[in-house]
Amino acid sequence: MRCSHLKVGKQNTSTHTQTHHYIHSDANTQIHTFPNFAPFAAARYYYPGSFLGWDLLTIFLYVIVESTRLLLASKGNKTSQTPPLIGSLILGLPIVVLHAYYISLQTYVLRVDVVINAVAFFLVGTEMLVSLFVIISFVLAARRF
Repeated sequence: MRCSHLKVGKQNTSTHTQTHHYIHSDANTQIHTFPNFAPFAAARYYYPGSFLGWDLLTIFLYVIVESTRLLLASKGNKTSQTPPLIGSLILGLPIVVLHAYYISLQTYVLRVDVVINAVAFFLVGTEMLVSLFVIISFVLAARRF
């Protein structure tokens, strides 16, 4: 894994010495957006009780599955192992389905829901394709040795 280093220095004027602190930052950042505004819609519009419960349940399922998926993807990428990446790829399928649900099937679909979930749908799909290519490259690299 490649890290970038930022050198921050402070000069002591009385002794003319410098102290340096290094800030390490990971070059691969993960972006995670919370894709749903159901709590806002519930406060603003009338929600039938059973529909609100279903929408909130899907939000909690999304958070649990997406967090696990990102953890597995990160672990598989950092350790160059295929099983976590395969798990991440499998967990990506329900996430794609949930984004499709948030775009068109939830009780109240706000315009911001459509925009955010369309972008998230595209990003998750892209992550799944990249994961598939990485899995293939890990398998091919293991066969060479």
